[in-house]
Parts: sequence; C-alpha cells; structure tokens
Amino acid sequence: MRNGWISRMGLTRCVSSHVGLSGMCLIVGAVLVILGGAACSSPPTAPAPVPQPANVAGNWTGTLASTNFVAQAVAMQLSQAESTVTGTWGIASGATTGTITGTTDTANFVGMFTINSPSSTGVACTGSAAVNGPAGGATIVWTGLGFTGNCNNFPVSLTWRMQRQ
Repeated sequence: MRNGWISRMGLTRCVSSHVGLSGMCLIVGAVLVILGGAACSSPPTAPAPVPQPANVAGNWTGTLASTNFVAQAVAMQLSQAESTVTGTWGIASGATTGTITGTTDTANFVGMFTINSPSSTGVACTGSAAVNGPAGGATIVWTGLGFTGNCNNFPVSLTWRMQRQ
C-alpha cells in the first residue's frame, strides 16, 4: 500500500508512503465501510397484522323465513376454529334440524346448511342449501336460494335473521 488506499465505497482516501500509516488507513477505512453500511440500512419493519376472520361462534336465536312457508323460530349453535365454522340448527318445535358448515373471512360467512325433516310419508326429507351473508356482529342475516334434496316441498328463498345470545 505504498500509494495509498481508497475504500470500496469511495468515502475515504489515504495517501501515504509509510507502511504504518497505510495500515492505519486500512483499519479506519474498514470501520467506515462497516459503519456506513449500518447507517444506510433501513430499520426493520414489523410485519403487517394478519386479518382475523369474523367471529360467529356461540348460540343464536331468530327466525328462518322462506317464500313458501311461514317463518319459524330457530336456534343455532356455532363453533369456530380460525375461519372454519361448524354447528347445528333446529326449528323451535324440534321436528326439523340440520347441520352447518362453512367459513368466514373478515366480514362474511359462506357455507352449507343441511336439513332433516319428517315427511307425511314417514321417510325423512333431507337436503342442503348454500347460505351466505355478513358476519361478525351481534346480529346476522344470511340468505340462500333454498334447500334441495329428496323431497319436493323444501323451503325456498331462505332468510335467516339471528341474534347472538
């Protein structure tokens, strides 16, 4: 290093014909490179929070209305693990029951309701309906086109109006 040393970043220049001073320039230059790299780096940023799914777990009561049946008092019991929802529902009289499966995102529910209801022939009417609507509050209004299954006279144009208990 007889003619001197220029740092890799071009920030310092040491010119010396003396070996001892060149060694000193090398040390000072290396420290400046390290400190300069640290000064130019950005501080670490915290990761963005992950949005949580709407919570619909709990006991709900309300009505199931359809265009071809009188509105019925119903109850739902829902469990939730992260965004996955499972549960049961039933008419207050206990004659018609079903299961609920679905998912929530930050503001909505999308799922499937099954139905199991007695019929006049003695064979149980069973079917399912796709249901969706807003989620994550003390009240929910979920809708669906209607149940389809092994009987002809299932409720159609469904509206579930429920209150969290």
